[in-house]
This record gives sequence, structure tokens and C-alpha cells, in this order.
Amino acid sequence: MEKWLYRFTVPCYIRKDTTQLRNYIQYIGYGEYVQGDGFLAVNQPDIPVGYKCVEQLVGTDCGTNEELFIILASMNNHIGGMHPYIRPNGEFYIGLQEYGSCKATIQDVVRYCAEKYIKH
Repeated sequence: MEKWLYRFTVPCYIRKDTTQLRNYIQYIGYGEYVQGDGFLAVNQPDIPVGYKCVEQLVGTDCGTNEELFIILASMNNHIGGMHPYIRPNGEFYIGLQEYGSCKATIQDVVRYCAEKYIKH
């Protein structure tokens, strides 16, 4: 299937590990991920099998924010396909590109999550 041909580009991890999160990252195309005591990580270079220590992971620490983790984990180098996009009204979605939408950048994702989750 085509979804296995592209490469995910953003290393990140979340400080929770649920069946729902594992199912989702497998659905979007991850064949491998790092799972430990209370965390789930993707795009981790040189992490040995059975790794259990969150302190040595690389990339963005998403805390327990599932939306941030899912958006970052979805970012890839595939043109079109499953990717975070921004609609003209500023709404985020993950899926196929719609007319008028554009690929989200990491800065877009951080800004969106900061505005949504950080109380001023």
C-alpha cells in the first residue's frame, strides 16, 4: 500500500501509552514505534529494542497532549496523503489535502496547541 512508502519526519513522544494511540499510529503507517513504561515514541533513531527510559528519547515531548502527539507524529515527506493540513479558516485536520488547504509546519502545530491548551 502507498502509505508504507513515505517517511515520517518528526521525532516525538507522549507520556502515556494507550491502545487507542498505538492503533492510531499503526493506522497512519508506522510499522515500528518505541513503547515503554508510560510512554510511546515515534521516529527515534538508534533506540534499542526493549528500551524503557523516557529521559533519553529525542524530539518533542508532548507531555500527555494526545492531539499534539498525533499531529506531530503524522508529519511526513509524502506529497498529498495522510498529513496534517490547515484549512483556510485555520482549522487543523489530518487526511488528504482539500482545496485551499496547506500542509502544516511544526511552527503551525506548536502555535495551534499553545493557543488551544495554554491558558493566558
